[in-house]
Parts: sequence; structure tokens; C-alpha cells
Amino acid sequence: MEEPVFTTIPISGYQARSIANVLIQQPQVTSTLAVIFPGVNYSCDMPLLYYTARLLGQRNSDVLNLHTEYSQPEYRSLPAAQRAEWISTDATAGVEAALAHREYQKLILIGKSIGTLSLATLIGQEIGAAMRFQGPALYISGTGDDLYEADNLNRIKQATRAESLIIEGANHSMEIPGKMEDSLQVLKQVITRIGSFLDRNGV
Repeated sequence: MEEPVFTTIPISGYQARSIANVLIQQPQVTSTLAVIFPGVNYSCDMPLLYYTARLLGQRNSDVLNLHTEYSQPEYRSLPAAQRAEWISTDATAGVEAALAHREYQKLILIGKSIGTLSLATLIGQEIGAAMRFQGPALYISGTGDDLYEADNLNRIKQATRAESLIIEGANHSMEIPGKMEDSLQVLKQVITRIGSFLDRNGV
């Protein structure tokens, strides 16, 4: 059985900065591309994103892992509007570069933490994008995450076709602090739910 091919493609992002990446291409032609946008301190090599990429690969999807870097002082010192422009430019450049490699019919976008802002810019260029997006979407969070806002998520779900998986006690990394076995069960639960979501949407 042929293995996927791991390669790097040229991506020119904000102010022509090169964006590190890994494109995982299936040996056979596929109609599906997935693009993964990591968090600031949660790279594509971390468990949630690593196993999501593996899951998509098993379903014959090409996967582009973007290794964007937004922790440097140059980014953090910018006004909010310029930070948003940086993220938007990088997101668009990454997707367009990957789409140029094959004739894809389906595009799957995965974001972790700040990576979800990349998704928002691709969908609608403003914060309210999630409220307007009517395609299939799955939101995953834990109640132990300081950024989790149940009311906002419920409003999004009421306005769209979005689904959600909320795990009691899971933090921003989708782990149960101090409980490794419980954290592994959370990881399994998340990947299983993503798999069923993909099933329902023909991936």
C-alpha cells in the first residue's frame, strides 16, 4: 500500500513572509483538501491536530498543516486591525497555495484557538462570520476553558447548522488538568466525534 507523500509548498503570507507548512498528499487522486490552522502554543504536531490530520488522511483527504507563528513580539505589538490583516493574509495565502496543487471539490477548515480567527476571515472577513455561515460546522470546547462562552455558542447554533461537543472540565488544550487517563479519553472522544461529523457530511 502506498504511503502519503509529505512535502512543503511555497506560501507567501503577510508582507511576503514565508509560511512554514507540511502538505500531506494522498498517493491517489482525492477531491478533498483539509487545511489546519494551529494555535499560538498548540502546533499541528500536538495531539488534537495530529490525530485529526491522521483521521482525515485515512479518509483519503490531502492535509495542509500550516505552521503559522503569531507569538513573536512583532505580531503582538501591532494594532488589532493589522493583526487581523496578518492572519487573514496568511490564511488566504495558505488555502490558495494548496488549492493550486489539485482539483479539489471539498475544502475542510480546522482551527485551534487563534486558528479559528483564520477560519473566520476565510468565511466572512469579520467577527460575525460564524453567525452567518450555513455550511456544516463542528465547535469543540471544554467548560474549563476560560474562552468558552456557552451563550455565544448557543446563539451561533440557533442561527446556523452548527454542531458542538462540550466536555466538562476540559481546559484550553482539551485536557483534564492533573488527570492523564481522563485527558486521553477526552482525546478519543473528540476524534470519534470528528469522525462521525465527517461521516454525516460525506468525507
